[in-house]
Amino acid sequence: MDCNFAVKVSMLLDGELSPGESAGVRKHLAECTECRELERDFLFFRERIRDDFAADAAVSPALPAARRVPLWKRKIAVPVPLAALALLLAAGFGVFLLIARSPRNADISGPLAPPPAESRGDSLARFDHGGRTEIFIAPKESK
Repeated sequence: MDCNFAVKVSMLLDGELSPGESAGVRKHLAECTECRELERDFLFFRERIRDDFAADAAVSPALPAARRVPLWKRKIAVPVPLAALALLLAAGFGVFLLIARSPRNADISGPLAPPPAESRGDSLARFDHGGRTEIFIAPKESK
């Protein structure tokens, strides 16, 4: 297009020109066939857009009101690695509780285990409750 009045034609159709400018553009439209075609195209597209908006408004007059979803029915998006970590932590905690609540093994053997009360032969073993207490009996000094 060789004519530089395209913007002015658009502004004329939108009603953005002063009365003096719009008279000059209308005079140019009477003389220029390219600008008359451009004016017809602008009017055609304006009508098409208006029709499309009217059709959209007829199809969906209003948006439906948002419904409140109860807390227990809401969905929570959790990444898979985070869910796997939570599952592992729960399983580990369960194993810990099982071990912590299991009865202790009474037959402890090893270098730190106290000898059984029957092998010591003293009657005071019942007072230490199986701990690491040792009783030394010192001989009496004679005078």
